[in-house]
Amino acid sequence: MTETALIYDAIELYARALQALDTSQRGNFAPQSLNCNPANPTDTWKQGHLLLDALKKVQFQGLTGIIQLDGAGYRSNFQLDVMELTQKGLSKVGIWDSRPDRNKQHFTWVRTQHETLKIQEEDLKNRTLRVSSKVSDPYLMEINGTFEGYGVDLLNLLAQSLSFKFNISKVLDNSYGNPDNTSKYGWNGVVGEILAGQADLGIGDMTITHDREKTLDFTMPFMNLGISILYRQPDKQPPSLFSFLAPFHYEVWIYMATAYLGVSLILFVLARIAPYEWQDPPPCSKDAGEILENQFSLVNSLWFAIGSLMAQGCDILP
Repeated sequence: MTETALIYDAIELYARALQALDTSQRGNFAPQSLNCNPANPTDTWKQGHLLLDALKKVQFQGLTGIIQLDGAGYRSNFQLDVMELTQKGLSKVGIWDSRPDRNKQHFTWVRTQHETLKIQEEDLKNRTLRVSSKVSDPYLMEINGTFEGYGVDLLNLLAQSLSFKFNISKVLDNSYGNPDNTSKYGWNGVVGEILAGQADLGIGDMTITHDREKTLDFTMPFMNLGISILYRQPDKQPPSLFSFLAPFHYEVWIYMATAYLGVSLILFVLARIAPYEWQDPPPCSKDAGEILENQFSLVNSLWFAIGSLMAQGCDILP
C-alpha cells in the first residue's frame, strides 16, 4: 500500500514538473531521440537539467504528505508514521520528521513504554517458544531424559509471569555460535539456529561478543564474570640528578638557555649605549667625580635576566 502511494506521488510530481516546464518554455520543450547504447554513454539529454530544476520547484499535497524536493534532489519537509505489526494489526509507534525543531529529535514516540510492554506481553500469551541451548552445568543439565538447571528455572518463571510455553532442544553441534562460512546464515550453534528460524531464543552462559551483538539482540545479562590480567607493580625508580629536565624536551631547554643568554647580552649592550645608565659612583668610591659608572655589567645583566625569568624579582646588583 505504501509503495503504491509513493509511486502515485512520484508520477504526479513528474507530470507537474513537465507541465510547468512546458508552460515556461512556451511549447519549445520537446522530447529528444537518444542513443541508449552503453558503448556511447556521452549521449545525454541536453534539457535534462531544466527538468531537474522544475522537479525541485514543484510542491503539492500528495497521498503520502507534502511532496517537496530540496536543493540536492531529496524529499524534504515530510513526516513518516512508524508502524509495528502486532497480533491485533498495525500499531503506531511514533512519528519521524525530516525537519525537526531545535528542541526535538527526528523521531517522536507516540506509544508509551507501558503500552509497548503491554503489547509485547499480549503477543507472548499462549505462544509456544522454541528454545535452543547446549548442555552446560549448572545452566542446562539433562537428567533422566529431562532438562534441569538454572536456565530451565529462569524460563519457568518467565513463562509463568508472561503466560507462554516453551520447548527446549539441544543444539546439534553443542556450540553457542561462532562465525561459519560453510553455513547458509554465516553462523553455527545456537546463533545459527535462531537465524535459520529453527529457534525463537537461546539461553545459557553465552558470552556477549561484538560479532554476536551485531547479529542478535541480547537481554540484560543475568550474570557478569570479570576477566582480569594480573601483573607485578613496577618498582619506583629513584629520581636522577637531571629529573627536573623531564617536563620539557631537551630542545626546549636549549632554546630557553639561548634566549636567556641573548636577552642578557642585548640588555648589557643597550645599557652601554643608553646615556642615562651612566651615573656618578658613590662618594666614598676612590673614582668619585672622575669617571661614570654603569651598574648593568655583564654579570649584573645575567643576574637581572635570571631573576625576571624565575618571576621572583631582584635588585640590579646580586
